Amino acid sequence: MNKIFLCDNPHPAHALLAKSIDCKFVENKKEGLGILPGIGRVFQSRAIIDNIEKYEPDLILTENTSRDLLCATRYKMKHPKTKVVAILADPKIYEFSDAPKFDKRLTIQSLAGADVLLVVSDLVKSYIPPQFWYKVHKFYPAIMDLETRTTNCATFCNKGFVFVGRLDEYKGVDLLLKNWVEVVKGFDASAKLTIAGDGKLKGIFRNQRILGVNYIGQTNDSLWMHECGHMYLSFARFEPSGVAVAEAMSQGLVPILSEGVGFKELLPEELSFLVTHSNKDIEFALKKLNDEEFWLKASNECIKIASKLTPENSVKEFKNALTLAGINFG
Repeated sequence: MNKIFLCDNPHPAHALLAKSIDCKFVENKKEGLGILPGIGRVFQSRAIIDNIEKYEPDLILTENTSRDLLCATRYKMKHPKTKVVAILADPKIYEFSDAPKFDKRLTIQSLAGADVLLVVSDLVKSYIPPQFWYKVHKFYPAIMDLETRTTNCATFCNKGFVFVGRLDEYKGVDLLLKNWVEVVKGFDASAKLTIAGDGKLKGIFRNQRILGVNYIGQTNDSLWMHECGHMYLSFARFEPSGVAVAEAMSQGLVPILSEGVGFKELLPEELSFLVTHSNKDIEFALKKLNDEEFWLKASNECIKIASKLTPENSVKEFKNALTLAGINFG
């Protein structure tokens, strides 16, 4: 059985799934098929479909909702026995309702052509048109280096706040800075925030040391989070799962989140106040977590939750989803 994973710089948690069923990685950029502007994308899509033909796949796995999934489903139109499995964890789904008619039509065609839609949270499912929900299966992305993370944990004494991720509007980094200035610094003028990542909004953090913000640039891992703080902040507009949030939790950091973070659904009822909707909610969470005994209980609960996000469990959920959909991956 020929299986391929259409990807460019794949997310490690998604690459894990592809490797678990022995997919061959087909990276378009490495094969000279990087993203082109304008009309060039039309010819490029044809080239990608032609490239897929070389592998004669029985199963195609993709990790975005735009070009790769569209090309995979177009290939399937010519080869209907080929199965297409889409991991949906990118902003294209979030943008769907407000997308131009042409883009919306292409997205619908892609979702219609896929055999399985794998979502990383209930949040992602909520953005998928309801007529495709029968194809939806959920899995939680794995945390890599989980054992190392859970043995190096934050302490209440090492007070501070952390954010790691892409610095753009989807991740809500502009809201992060706004809430930092208006709420967090108002609650504790000595508070420090460490930010790591790259993106088009990184410029707003470069000269914010006066506000207690330390931007350290892009990093290759986040194993250091427990050294910089005891809490994690994410006010994302759309964070499909929130792997960085889960990585922080695995190191004992307690998160304060927005409704736009997928992993919020993993929090138990007693920690539901960590999902905030207003400045008052953020301030309420800060006050509760300012008590060391309460913070420690919350921290231990976060470690317990994150400890379940093992590579083994993620692969098991992935394979179960394929089996339930009647897809042979042997």
